[in-house]
Amino acid sequence: MKKYSVIAPLISIILLVIFMWNCDSYRKHLDLGKWYHNKGFLDEAVPEFNTVAKLKSDSRRAHHLLAITFTNRGWHDYAIKEVVTAFRSHPCDDYYKLIQKL
Repeated sequence: MKKYSVIAPLISIILLVIFMWNCDSYRKHLDLGKWYHNKGFLDEAVPEFNTVAKLKSDSRRAHHLLAITFTNRGWHDYAIKEVVTAFRSHPCDDYYKLIQKL
């Protein structure tokens, strides 16, 4: 019985560390993607924003930034998909205007 009393807290700590690492990781990818985008490295920004969208599926910011990046690359079909995803999670004028532009 004592064996399990040691394992349960250890598992909780491991899960907490994994959770906190993922939270921190998504922010790092978001910041790196923004940096790439601002410097004009659009091809490098896309995988960073995609990683954010995968790590945090409700990240409307990642989908919005992907839509802007795809628009800047001239990839309008991809941009529409991303801005619609962002709009569905959080309807707002900015997303609606971007949808109309595309």
